[in-house]
Amino acid sequence: MSRTSSNPPALVQTRKRSTTVSSLASSILTGRHTAPPVGSPPPPPLQHGDCAHLTAWVVPDSSPSVQLNPDFWPGIQEGDLIRITQDVADGSDHDGDAHADAFFFVYSPPVHQLTAQLQFHPSVANLFAFKHQKLLKLTKVEREHHAADYVEIHFQDQYLGRSDMWRTTNNLAGQCVYMDQKINYAGCTDATVKAIYMGQKKVLAAYVAPRTKIVFRSLSAKIAVFIQVCRELWQFSDDGERYYEKLVHSFLPALFEQWRQLNTNHVVTIVLVSRVYYAQSELSLAAGPLRKDDNGNDYKDFFKVIVDLEVVPDHNWKETLVQLKQSLWTFQRDILLTHHYHRAKAMAAGGQRTSEDSYEGEVPILGRISFAHEGPVLEALNLALNPTEKHYIDRSLNITGNTAILVTPGTGHFTVSKHFLRLTTCRMLDQGFGLDLVCLSKSPLHRSPVFSFRGQDPELRHGLDASAGSNSNAKTARALDPLWGGDLREDEVAREKSTFYWEPFWVSTTFWDVQMDLPMRPDRFVARSRMHEIQMMSLLEHDLLSAIEIPFLAPTTEREAAHDQFDADVFSMVKPHPVGVGQRASVTSSGGSTVMSSSVKTIRERSKRMSALSQSASDGPSRLASPLDTPMSASPPQTIRGFVPTIAEKVEPSYSSPTVRPKTRELSPTKARRPDSRSPAPKENAHASEQSSERQSAPPQAPLTPSTSAFKLASSWFFGALRPTSTPSAAPVAPHEEPDETARPSSPPKPLAIKGGPARRGPPPSRQFSEEDALQTHTRHHTARSSPGATPPRDRESLGSGSFGLHRRTTLLASRHNPRAETNPCKPQKRVPDAQSSLAKRWQHTFPLPVFQHTTKWKSMSAPACLPLTVEFFPSPTELDTEFKLHEYSFVVNPPDMRSFLVRELQGEGETSRSACALAVLRGMAALRLAQGFQFVLNPPTGAVTHRDAWSFQRDHGAHRPKGASEVLLDPHTPVYLSMTNEIHCLSYNGDLIQVKRYLRRMNNSPPFEYQCLVWPKEGDGYTSVQTSFAFPNLEAYHWNRLDMLIAGYEQTFNDSLRYWRTRFIVLPSDPPQPEEGLNDEEIRLKGADKLADLFSRARWTQDSKLPTISLRFVPTTLGPAACVLDANVTDRIEEVHASGPLQKKAKSERVLTNYTLREIAKAMREEDGVPIKNYKWHNNTYPDAFTGYDLVSWLVREFKDIHTREQAAEQGARLQKQGLFQHCRGRHQFLDGNYFYQLIDEYAGPNSQRGWFSGRRQVSLEEKSEKISNLEMTRPGHKPPPIVTVHKKTLLLSQTCIIDVDPNKRSDQAERVILHHDVIHNPANGFHFELQWLGTTAKCIQDMLKMWNRTIEKNGLKIVEAYVDPITDIRTKNVFQSCLPIRVARLPPTLPTKYLYDGSRADNYFECQILKKFDFVLDVEAGSSYSDHVDVMYSYRTTPFQHSQYVHKSGAAFVQVIGGTEGFRWLKNRLVQGEKGSLSPTKEKETLSDIAEKVRARLEEFCADEEKLRMFYDEVLKNIPITPTSMFNAAPTSTEPTSAPAAYHTST
Repeated sequence: MSRTSSNPPALVQTRKRSTTVSSLASSILTGRHTAPPVGSPPPPPLQHGDCAHLTAWVVPDSSPSVQLNPDFWPGIQEGDLIRITQDVADGSDHDGDAHADAFFFVYSPPVHQLTAQLQFHPSVANLFAFKHQKLLKLTKVEREHHAADYVEIHFQDQYLGRSDMWRTTNNLAGQCVYMDQKINYAGCTDATVKAIYMGQKKVLAAYVAPRTKIVFRSLSAKIAVFIQVCRELWQFSDDGERYYEKLVHSFLPALFEQWRQLNTNHVVTIVLVSRVYYAQSELSLAAGPLRKDDNGNDYKDFFKVIVDLEVVPDHNWKETLVQLKQSLWTFQRDILLTHHYHRAKAMAAGGQRTSEDSYEGEVPILGRISFAHEGPVLEALNLALNPTEKHYIDRSLNITGNTAILVTPGTGHFTVSKHFLRLTTCRMLDQGFGLDLVCLSKSPLHRSPVFSFRGQDPELRHGLDASAGSNSNAKTARALDPLWGGDLREDEVAREKSTFYWEPFWVSTTFWDVQMDLPMRPDRFVARSRMHEIQMMSLLEHDLLSAIEIPFLAPTTEREAAHDQFDADVFSMVKPHPVGVGQRASVTSSGGSTVMSSSVKTIRERSKRMSALSQSASDGPSRLASPLDTPMSASPPQTIRGFVPTIAEKVEPSYSSPTVRPKTRELSPTKARRPDSRSPAPKENAHASEQSSERQSAPPQAPLTPSTSAFKLASSWFFGALRPTSTPSAAPVAPHEEPDETARPSSPPKPLAIKGGPARRGPPPSRQFSEEDALQTHTRHHTARSSPGATPPRDRESLGSGSFGLHRRTTLLASRHNPRAETNPCKPQKRVPDAQSSLAKRWQHTFPLPVFQHTTKWKSMSAPACLPLTVEFFPSPTELDTEFKLHEYSFVVNPPDMRSFLVRELQGEGETSRSACALAVLRGMAALRLAQGFQFVLNPPTGAVTHRDAWSFQRDHGAHRPKGASEVLLDPHTPVYLSMTNEIHCLSYNGDLIQVKRYLRRMNNSPPFEYQCLVWPKEGDGYTSVQTSFAFPNLEAYHWNRLDMLIAGYEQTFNDSLRYWRTRFIVLPSDPPQPEEGLNDEEIRLKGADKLADLFSRARWTQDSKLPTISLRFVPTTLGPAACVLDANVTDRIEEVHASGPLQKKAKSERVLTNYTLREIAKAMREEDGVPIKNYKWHNNTYPDAFTGYDLVSWLVREFKDIHTREQAAEQGARLQKQGLFQHCRGRHQFLDGNYFYQLIDEYAGPNSQRGWFSGRRQVSLEEKSEKISNLEMTRPGHKPPPIVTVHKKTLLLSQTCIIDVDPNKRSDQAERVILHHDVIHNPANGFHFELQWLGTTAKCIQDMLKMWNRTIEKNGLKIVEAYVDPITDIRTKNVFQSCLPIRVARLPPTLPTKYLYDGSRADNYFECQILKKFDFVLDVEAGSSYSDHVDVMYSYRTTPFQHSQYVHKSGAAFVQVIGGTEGFRWLKNRLVQGEKGSLSPTKEKETLSDIAEKVRARLEEFCADEEKLRMFYDEVLKNIPITPTSMFNAAPTSTEPTSAPAAYHTST
């Protein structure tokens, strides 16, 4: 019997299993059930908890995966949630335990009549162990009780946009999912369910509710692996293995194995990263892109690319690991010696040396490699962010997601610049970029990762603004955050700086240590700190110092209690308390291994500042003085070494030092730490007074007098393994006791003696502390300087929901009493500052379970997650008013005027049509904002609303906020909020207008960060200097108004200011798979071009579907683009193509072809509006009085009413040819519809058969144009120049634009339309271009359309290859890790004495072009300088002409630009077609496109380096150049010019 706890007992219905053996046997064997009598009343609907037992049948072709026959369970209704479990013999439910193995489905009536009771697909039956013809238990359950919290979906080899993710989420809502379920939504999404989480547990199936978060993970992403090369990389770890060996032999093989197991298809980049510092004496030899850090030290950054955007087939990474190991072996030599040697050698060869840069054939080793904490970590991340900043250009349709992995031998601490860290944080969040930090060392005793930077104290900055009456920097979370606050105004003098620590929440940390520690036991101590000097000792030194001893301390109860209390104070999380004063101290060490000059400077600067702000105190109960009353005496000078962290928020027990004795009154550690101490607090103590909650100022305080020893703050993470013990300054404190606050220490403790050790000078290795930094008071803000711990959301358990047992957890909830908090890496706290919490929540809905630091984050490194669609954080009204500025606009919803190609046409009239149109436009606006990185703002779950969220949601007057992405914009009248890092949009509809409100955060406009470094590309031969810049995201300047007008239909064209997606494709000639009878390869390719034009025409979309389709037409030619603009026939045909409309019948056409004789047809063809008959040129052959098959077919369809299609016209044309009306010009084949030339038989050809399209229009011959150009450009010595002929400059558009529908079968639920730009002219020997531009279109639909096009034209010797939009020489401006490889020629080619050759090709770089054609390269884009100055050539998809002519290999594997002269060529591998899984034209051979590119490059380099081969090639080309006195493009002044004169050319060597 089953019952539901939510229903009263009287309403519970029960269903008992039949105990009749005969009925059970009959049910199992026959699978039939007797239908209820006719006319009987319908059964009542099922209640929650009702159950039944049915027999399972496993059917291979079952679709959907489960079907239920309603005849066997009367009362079941559509939409009921059913749980299926194994039948239990004893009849018990086991509801609580059986959920993990239960199967859920939402019942829907079967389409066809079922004979079985319950029918399963074999995949479901195998997963849940459902046996064929076995009884199963079915129970109706409530949806919310069995709804999943998170569902993880993996997808591969497709670009899944964020708008597609939203639609997929909407489709899954209200359904049930199970493990390994294939999801194919409307042909737009192809994914697999890989994990389902419910209540922080994995289950096999669950219901997807609106609140369920869908996590999308990509198996085909761009992953950049940065390996930090620093001094620690060659040191030994605790297990005796060097860190670089851990990298090459342990971590990377394990990572590659994870990729292999998941069968990923990632595009990987591996880069070695290093920084080298130079002394002042080395700067003269270390010239180059030198930079200075914050301490004034000179350095260079080096980046060496090992793998560049490659997809390794079959995951065979052995060759990469070998190459990486070799690079690590030679890396120090390359950056410390070889780099400077080659630089000095180049300067000597170029005559650029100065007097002090003398080069005598050798260069000393220069510089030192930095430590791990000094490395260029943020610089490497920003270099990886630059290419993704414009991810919408050259958009790959096979890749989704970008992430980075940083491998370092350090502990995760890095010294960075404050403004650079701020810029990196903004860019990481805006672009949705993830970072996995892998530390090869053991986990340190401090929080990791942590960034330290120098900056002005934000509280002091706020105090100055408050005293000056400025409201520009209000007391908000950002203004008081060390990273976001504390900026100086332009008119303000720079003040002293402090060192701050900041934990990045956008970093997921993994400590890789395969040599795991022994199991933890209470009596076992595992050393986690090291002394580098002792660790690096040799065996002999260890023997000499073997007398080092540390006395054994007998365990006592008091000592153990004191040690436990000390550990608890230092390492445990402490609940923040509302004290009024924040204490911060700096700890100094004399035994640290790493020297940091900034720490010394920090202590001294703080000492000077504190001496001016603090006062001394007398004996008795202590008071904290006002910082502006009286000064405090400075502490004596100190020699400080070691890392100096900032300790905040609590006052800790300390250990006295025998050498440093600051003279101030000691405060009780217990009293200072616990506000609820039993000892009464003085009323003068501001931080212990209850008045702190009322924000009252402290009363005047008495001055302090120096008398006793200083109060100390203890460090917690960098104590060495050989640290001598010392006696606490206060009496031991029992766990449940509180000592007297006036307790004072006894005599100073003595350090332990180390026997046999060498005599040491200076203080022993005990910790020394600065009193001036221990006491710093602030009475303006009664807030605690707590250490938040700054838990990163990608790496902590705080992002999960619920409790996690005994795990120590942190939370991202903002603290009401703690808007200002400093990070202390040695003492994490529960609370995170508001400024970090608001940003960290951007990734909150990615983590279904808590993530701990000691675990390896294989999931994020193998299947990176995409940025979530939703976020729960929203600023408070105060923050909106003070930190944001409002911009708003609106537009009218008028369906007749809103004819947008981005929105599907809607049916309806009146207000219904207006509301439907508004909803469609709002959804389009929201989808495009999602694509730009925005997130839907959700209502936080019950019990999780903080005071900030409560205020912000009350501000909306109780407006409904969605619980999940699937509840957004269900109706147009509910406003939707979308949030980004520094911008919030509100979209609403009031029945007449759509209103947009933009809240922009007030931020200072920071200039771009200029950066210089040295990069060694993979295909390069050394380091080259690179200059780039990193800019803050600036969506404020984005034209949202124009974008919304485009979506609404008030605008129809894209603009460069819009971030629209674009990809360029090339149609390349290839070998035809099988020849056609009577056609050569060129004619087969022309036929394929006609098919492509027909495909474009069929996909074309128009607003009015009743209009006839315009048949697209290409102009075939054998000339290049630059020569075409000088050919009269070609330019006329281009103009005709632009002027032509749809092919349709004449309005008054009464002609019937069968009623006409051949002579009458010939006469009609020669009429004014008949078939164009003129002279055609093809491959230097002239065909007079000819016409094309395409023109004849078009004329027949237009003129004769009995011919309706081009197919019918082609049949009639073939009949007319057989009857003898016309013939092929060369007599090779029968009539074909296309660019094939035909001539009328002589008896039908008229006396004046040559006609143009328009009568009375004079045809300007090519010779006339050429002569005009020649008269302007060419003169002969000794002859008077001819008179200049004025030629009007002509504009020629060589491309067409149309809108195509990439979803002709209407599978998608939105408009899937793309703007198509394509060339007008087509040379079968060159590349033909088209470009796709879109906004919000599903990439899967575009990819399917491209594959269909490619399959069609492949049969005719053509294939489609993706290409770069911009010239390849500009690739480094986007991605510094990529660079064109220079290929120089060993022998310069001859110089031709003319500008144009007979075939219209340019004489400039003619021999270089012939070299490329020899290696199967075809023309991609011709240089802008190749076109005549008298013609303005325009392309609709290209605004800037190419500087150099660009060629592409027939395979599409590589591009080459012709530079000419001594520079030769520039080579670049086409990395847009990497990976055979997503390629439009996968190679049938075993070798990949990358292998083809490498072979072609090796052959080309070998040829260009051989002078003899080049000389022979030049001579052969010269013999085959026929130069005539009347060349088509060169005027011939005399007839004595030789027709073929190799001696007339001179060869430059």
